[in-house]
Amino acid sequence: MIAKTRLYLNADRTKVVAENSKDAAFLLAGVGGEIPVEYQKLVPGGGVAPVAPAPVAAAVNKAEDIESRKTRVVGTLKHK
Repeated sequence: MIAKTRLYLNADRTKVVAENSKDAAFLLAGVGGEIPVEYQKLVPGGGVAPVAPAPVAAAVNKAEDIESRKTRVVGTLKHK
């Protein structure tokens, strides 16, 4: 889940509260930040948006790009 607003935990970390709450003690997530799974059940429904999974193709392309860069760098090194 992604936070739509700044969300805080209360002092004993049992409740998620809004930024302007007198009970706000610890920052849980900033705007656009991911809310840790263990706290998602405590978040009031209006403060979050579901996290979209990253596209698999983009992850594969990134991995291939990293391997390509490694090959180019290794190929340019001269061994003595």
